[in-house]
Amino acid sequence: MLALLIGVVTFAGIALAATHLAARRGRAATVEAGEGAYRASRSTAPLPERPGEALRWSAGFGVFWALCTVFGFAPGGSALALMVMEGDPAAGYSLLAVCASGVLLSGALVWVGIRALRDPSRVSRHRPVAVWSAVHHVLVVLAFALLGDEEGIMLAGLATVPCAAGLAHALFMARLAWPPLEVNVFDAAA
Repeated sequence: MLALLIGVVTFAGIALAATHLAARRGRAATVEAGEGAYRASRSTAPLPERPGEALRWSAGFGVFWALCTVFGFAPGGSALALMVMEGDPAAGYSLLAVCASGVLLSGALVWVGIRALRDPSRVSRHRPVAVWSAVHHVLVVLAFALLGDEEGIMLAGLATVPCAAGLAHALFMARLAWPPLEVNVFDAAA
């Protein structure tokens, strides 16, 4: 239990450091300066837009969840899939597929989160990852439910807790990627 706690605290620290450094760096825009043979040059200017707190929390949790998935959930699920494979190949392969999806999703969460922190105008890249994450977390619970026996139902119940956290993060990413529409009634009437 102590090893689990140390791992979670370590992953949280890594996620905090990664998101803090990515948010500080920002992405510089290239600007053309001057004209002529001797005065033309390119310069970089920092972007005025800084990532908001919601984006920082989303990216930070995404990095944390990716580390938990790669070093905890996916290896555990893969070991269970290999144990189940002899008795029920369909359930074993479905668990392996969900574990592989989790590892790939982890890479996407880190990539999209860090890129969005460096340039907040790219937050729309969260869209496909948010949909993928939502579908993945629902499929994880279904894959455990496919085990069928009492242990499978119990494992599906246990998987519901981390999957609910992952699904909540997916919905939060979707909320960031699809901001609410603002309609001005007075502009539409004119």
